[in-house]
Amino acid sequence: MKHLFFIIFCVMISVTSFAQSQNTESEETTSSSDDSEFVYETADVMPSFRGGQKALTEYLVKNTKYPPAAMKAGQQGKVLCSFIVETDGTISDLKVVKKIWPLLEVEAKRVVSNMPKWIPAMNDEIPVRCRITLPVVFRIKK
Repeated sequence: MKHLFFIIFCVMISVTSFAQSQNTESEETTSSSDDSEFVYETADVMPSFRGGQKALTEYLVKNTKYPPAAMKAGQQGKVLCSFIVETDGTISDLKVVKKIWPLLEVEAKRVVSNMPKWIPAMNDEIPVRCRITLPVVFRIKK
C-alpha cells in the first residue's frame, strides 16, 4: 500500500459515571447486598495497569492488529471498552459501550480481554471491584 498505516491508541482511562439522586443507589452489577459483589464507579485509588500509562500503551501497540478489511474500508475511530477490574486485578464483564465497526470492536475486545492483571482499585486500603472505561482509538494516517 502507498500509505503508512498507524494504530493510535488513546489510553487515558476514564471512569463512567452515572447520575444519582438522593433516593437511588449507585449502579451495581448484581442486586446482592454482599459488599464483595458491589461494583464501584469511583474509588479512593482507581485501578491501574501495571507499569502505568506507558506500559499500557506499549501493550496495546504490541498486541493490537488492525483488521485488514477495516483498513481497506477506511474504517477508523474510537472503541470504548468497559470492564470491571476485580479485587485480584483480573478483568471481567467486558463490554463494548461505543461501537464503530464490527471488526474494530472485535479486535478491541480481544486485546483488552487478554491484558495482564491490573492493580485493583482501593477504598480505605481495601481492594474493591471497580468498573472503568478504556478508549481504544484506531486511526489510519496517510
